[in-house]
Amino acid sequence: MAWKLLIPRLPLRVLPAMLGWTTCAALMAGAFGIVHDQVTYTLAPEYFTHFKFHQFAHADPGGGPRLFVSVIGFLATWWVGLITGWLLTRCALDPDGDLAPPGRMLGAFLIMLGVTSIFSVSGYLYGLLRTADGPPEVWREWLEASQVSDPVAFVLVGYIHLASYVGGVVGFVVSAVMVRRARAKQAG
Repeated sequence: MAWKLLIPRLPLRVLPAMLGWTTCAALMAGAFGIVHDQVTYTLAPEYFTHFKFHQFAHADPGGGPRLFVSVIGFLATWWVGLITGWLLTRCALDPDGDLAPPGRMLGAFLIMLGVTSIFSVSGYLYGLLRTADGPPEVWREWLEASQVSDPVAFVLVGYIHLASYVGGVVGFVVSAVMVRRARAKQAG
């Protein structure tokens, strides 16, 4: 049954709108990633210079670290928006194959973005708690091997990044439930 969310049978008349909303979600996620990574680069440049720059070395446009951080932010998040956008538009189809109204779709995407943002801030707060006495032991070996000079900031940003991905998933679930309930209320 879950595979029907990925490859549904749907009227071709709604496919352009679904693809449009999916593209919108991918671009929103990419923009979120750019802003997110600019903020986290400010908090801990070493998270990027010791980790992300290596991970995304193939995508370095050569215009300096801030531009590279933006590219990384976009590349690390656009695909999350693509997947969740497609799944959310699929959830928003009613039994007749009609897509939810644009206002409801936009609202669902903004909720997903808002929940992800809340989780990002929560990751920051959680990171502050976890690093109050220095980086947790589980990080120490890796931090020493990487020769990170500000391990607390590095770990803090690590928690922000992890929480953001969790927030994207939770945001999708909240938005999907909202869209499905509105669809059921409209049908019933």
